[in-house]
Amino acid sequence: PDVKLSLEIKSLLLNKKWEEAAEKLIEAYEMVVSDPNLKYYIAYCYEQLAVTAFEKREYRDTIEHLEKAVSYVDDEPDIFAILGICHFQLSQYLEAEGSFKAALNLDSKHLLSLKKLGEVFYLTNDMDQALFYWEEALKLDPQDKILKKRLASLKKLLDLSQNFDTEIDRFFSVSFDGEQNLQLRGTVLDTLRDIYLKIGQELNLYPNRQIRVVLLAEDDPATCSALK
Repeated sequence: PDVKLSLEIKSLLLNKKWEEAAEKLIEAYEMVVSDPNLKYYIAYCYEQLAVTAFEKREYRDTIEHLEKAVSYVDDEPDIFAILGICHFQLSQYLEAEGSFKAALNLDSKHLLSLKKLGEVFYLTNDMDQALFYWEEALKLDPQDKILKKRLASLKKLLDLSQNFDTEIDRFFSVSFDGEQNLQLRGTVLDTLRDIYLKIGQELNLYPNRQIRVVLLAEDDPATCSALK
């Protein structure tokens, strides 16, 4: 935007001192006589800080900078998409969902957000929603071979799962062949919980989602292929 900047602020911007520049810009913006377009410069400074943090994989810092940016300028879908990616990397799936949907509210054809929302719902076991968003993404990018393959596998999984019984607890969503191995269900769930807690204690890491498990009654090559 065409706004009047002080020599001090111009110098800070030219020297890429984004944090100091943001502070000075906010001071100017909060003055009664300030130009409202200053908010775009403020947002830009925080975006630059976010870029640096993101490149270092400092996702929490990236989120903090981007949230400050959108508090001034909230009409850029790419910013919300990057916010979503950061939340996704931190396994904050609910927050990631909200950020990607915010991007889509601004641009209903935002391809990255459609693809990532499919991943969010896939990992949180909402397969119908995953299917919806991946199908929408494929309409926009029909040459994406990886997405096409994942979508085909998901459709096979949904078709197979119609014949399965599924039990859900805090940690797992376990699908069983409904006609066989009934006596193994309790044993499988107990074993999975024990492994989850043991590995979690050793690594000090606990997935922030239910882990999907499919228990096959027998070695079925077609089924195994569909679940890859």
